[in-house]
Amino acid sequence: ANITLTLRSKPQAEVFEGGEQLGHTPVTLSLSGDPGGYPRTFTLRQAGFVDQTYVQEWTQISAEEFFTLIPEEPAPAVKPRSRPSPGPQPRVVEPEPGPEPEPGTPAPPLRIER
Repeated sequence: ANITLTLRSKPQAEVFEGGEQLGHTPVTLSLSGDPGGYPRTFTLRQAGFVDQTYVQEWTQISAEEFFTLIPEEPAPAVKPRSRPSPGPQPRVVEPEPGPEPEPGTPAPPLRIER
């Protein structure tokens, strides 16, 4: 005995099984009750939306399935890379001149202010 499978979606979509287009939603399909042909995989497609897949396992009960299609994410806009502004330049502050250091004494460190 055959069963029926009804596929509905919002928005309307094309229904495929493998590469074969079966129609547009809402679509009611008559499926064989023979368990040898299962599972069967149906894909709902609509431009601008993510494909939805439904796998029908073998059953003897007719079914109705509803899908809400999800919009595809737009490709991120590629922004031209801009160079960061150089901003204020660091200023080197020299230590106050003082007495000459003793021989063998390391030089005083430099300070950098931003």
